[in-house]
Amino acid sequence: MEATATVSITPQILAQAFWAMGSDQQVEFFRELSAVIDEDHKTNSSAYGQGELQWFYTGHELLKDEHKTARGMLMTMAAPLYLHTLRYAGQ
Repeated sequence: MEATATVSITPQILAQAFWAMGSDQQVEFFRELSAVIDEDHKTNSSAYGQGELQWFYTGHELLKDEHKTARGMLMTMAAPLYLHTLRYAGQ
């Protein structure tokens, strides 16, 4: 006997799950996201290589006044990651 179910993962559920992860699991999340985007790119070339077009759309959405909190969270997350990016570029 096989059972199937459809589960809707809301942004809240995803956020809670991400925040409950350790840093090693959060890194694995981004690795898996990269793999998902790579797989999607095989049949959806408009996504570009690492989903740059989607990130552009997300950035545009973040500019809206009603997304101030989300924008702040992204900037909080991005700041230390940007410093690491600079270090990676220098290697």
